[in-house]
Amino acid sequence: MPLEIELATPQRQVLRARARAIQVPTEGGFLGLLPGHEPLISLLGTGPLTIETENGETIRLLISGGFLEVTPERTVLLADIAERKEEIDVAAARRELAAAEPLTRGGDPSAGYAAALARVALAQARLDFVR
Repeated sequence: MPLEIELATPQRQVLRARARAIQVPTEGGFLGLLPGHEPLISLLGTGPLTIETENGETIRLLISGGFLEVTPERTVLLADIAERKEEIDVAAARRELAAAEPLTRGGDPSAGYAAALARVALAQARLDFVR
């Protein structure tokens, strides 16, 4: 029996599908999910979400931030960002990376430093994802 998956952002419902397997980036690393998985809740990380649908199609999206809820029958991802490859503006990601990287030098543990690290991680993930 396939696993129901729902992915939404604050702006839109991104997808609903029936999946054989899902690989999700979480704050603690990647998590593989199959139908019947034990229930859990986790923070989403930044990286590629890979879904193998029940008909064998592979869907890949870049996600960042938010929450994951897993039950044996269903997985719900409420992501801050979810983008398909064709939705990523490569030039904008390069500009964001160039603007944020200098802010990470020096290691100042202020809130600005943490935000700059998050900006760099997202911009780099976008560039890696479109390659």
